[in-house]
Amino acid sequence: MADLIVSPDDSPSDEVAAILDQCDGLTLFQLFRLNIAIDRKLSDPQRIAQVRNAIHVGDEIEYFDQSKNRCVRAIVKKCSRTRLSVFDLEDNKHWSIEYAAVNLGDEQDFMDASKGISRENAAVGEFVIFHDKHGEQHVGSITKLNQKTAGILCTDGTKWRVGYGLLTQVIDGNAAVSHAKAIEHQKDSDTPLFDD
Repeated sequence: MADLIVSPDDSPSDEVAAILDQCDGLTLFQLFRLNIAIDRKLSDPQRIAQVRNAIHVGDEIEYFDQSKNRCVRAIVKKCSRTRLSVFDLEDNKHWSIEYAAVNLGDEQDFMDASKGISRENAAVGEFVIFHDKHGEQHVGSITKLNQKTAGILCTDGTKWRVGYGLLTQVIDGNAAVSHAKAIEHQKDSDTPLFDD
């Protein structure tokens, strides 16, 4: 297996991104072995104890929700030996999560948005723009992450399944919705949107 090279000057986010980039050259068997090694680290009782000792029932925490592929806020309801129960402040549901999912620091999402959208850096609830086969622009939010496509609910109420490579991330979701409504209004009327 190739050596993973990480600069000591890199932030934790940069380190994870660098490791993921280097994993692209690994074989499936090497990735399998790496997965086993990571699983062992994730189940290390000392590492789990560090997180367990840092949080208490009633604390508001941030944890990584794998299904949404992003961090969400939650309230700790119960701490057990290997997992904790939380109340997700976004979906208002109770979940049992691993201690490894808890973000204790200011660790930011390690995916670089400038690289465009991929399965790894797409997140449920994120606003995106895409063009259909007729060149029409659509704005919507991601509702589901599939292997090769994302489920999108557009501002006009239509639902699409779009390949990740065709999506563009929107930084300001409110501006995107306003822009989409302006485009729809312009299509429906001959009056200009703005006075000169």
